[in-house]
Amino acid sequence: MIPFKQKITDHYDQLFSFCLSRTHNLADAEDLAHDTIIKALKYQDTYEEKGKFWSWLRLIATRLHVNQWRRETKYQEKITETEKMTRWTHSDRPASPDHTITERQECEKILELVREHVPEPYRTPLLAYASGQKYEEIADDLGVPLGTVMSRIYRARKRIPDCTR
Repeated sequence: MIPFKQKITDHYDQLFSFCLSRTHNLADAEDLAHDTIIKALKYQDTYEEKGKFWSWLRLIATRLHVNQWRRETKYQEKITETEKMTRWTHSDRPASPDHTITERQECEKILELVREHVPEPYRTPLLAYASGQKYEEIADDLGVPLGTVMSRIYRARKRIPDCTR
């Protein structure tokens, strides 16, 4: 029987090639291969000798890669949502009088919808967030945990009608 670490060493080139085919980036492939090895060593007692070692290693790498992709996708979605929220009160464009009036009217319309559809425990963090405050600042100001602020903002945004998104 071949020692576990020797099996990993024997399959490293194959693992690296597989990771490179998934990430299409040398540095990311190295990271994925190393993360796979770390996870394999951590869970070596769950490996059953009756299966192919390479299949087990490839499965770990695939799951790690998919989880990383999901995290990155979710992060990109959060950035998109943040841009939508800051658009209410911030703009990089030069303000013309017509644009300022239109933007002010749009903000007033959104604020009216927020007052109408969002109850108080959710409204305050949402308005603070829309004005540019960070989650941590809002949590400190309200004296509540960070997770509470994040969930209140999420729930508040879900209560606003679709016409503002």
